[in-house]
Amino acid sequence: QVMGRYWLRALTLALLCGSLAGCGGLLGGKAAIRQHRLFIIEAEPLSLNLPDSERPYPFKVEIGAFEVSRLYDQEQIVFRLSPQEIKTDRYHRWAVRPGNMITDAVEQYISDAHLFTDIRQEFLDTTPDFTLTGTVKAIERFDSGNLWYASLVISMQLVDKRNEIFWGPREFTAGKKQVYIEDFSHTVVTLRQLLRGYMAEAIRELDIRFLTRKLQDEGLPFAHLLNQSSGGQNGSGGQAVA
Repeated sequence: QVMGRYWLRALTLALLCGSLAGCGGLLGGKAAIRQHRLFIIEAEPLSLNLPDSERPYPFKVEIGAFEVSRLYDQEQIVFRLSPQEIKTDRYHRWAVRPGNMITDAVEQYISDAHLFTDIRQEFLDTTPDFTLTGTVKAIERFDSGNLWYASLVISMQLVDKRNEIFWGPREFTAGKKQVYIEDFSHTVVTLRQLLRGYMAEAIRELDIRFLTRKLQDEGLPFAHLLNQSSGGQNGSGGQAVA
């Protein structure tokens, strides 16, 4: 009878061990329990070197909600394995959907730069002078064996009250930037750095465009600013001085 109780306990313990993935906790090990992790990309302080700037420019600028390519318009983070294959992981998620996350960060960057006198995501009581719109074309990590790369591709443009393009469309991409540690928090740091670099370029270009326009309206020389503008990269040429 004692032996029967012993074998019954042994059988119960064996079944319990199987349900706990090897019974690591009971036999001295530690069963791995995956935690749900939430990540976010937010604005960081920028050090802007714009010596000729006359910010803030007296305009009301609305930051429109950024559109997101359908593949990335979800809270689950996209891991790309090849041009044809992706995967998602329910344990890794964005804390905020990418469209809202990037829109909030862009608004914060432009607000912190004091580029305009009034910057909002929505004007309810008045019509903005300009509207900044954009698209998140890619926000993902590329996994290639033991190599990992972050990719962030964004396009932006600024339109006036007549819906005519004042600046842009401007696409920002640094290609795939290598991440040297697999933990996804390091990929988020890299994505955040990419966005920070893109916004530094965008703010500089917008500053030059508005300063050029201001000098032109005042009949002052502005040709020296045209050499500083990277308008040729975004296909908008010299629209600011047309």
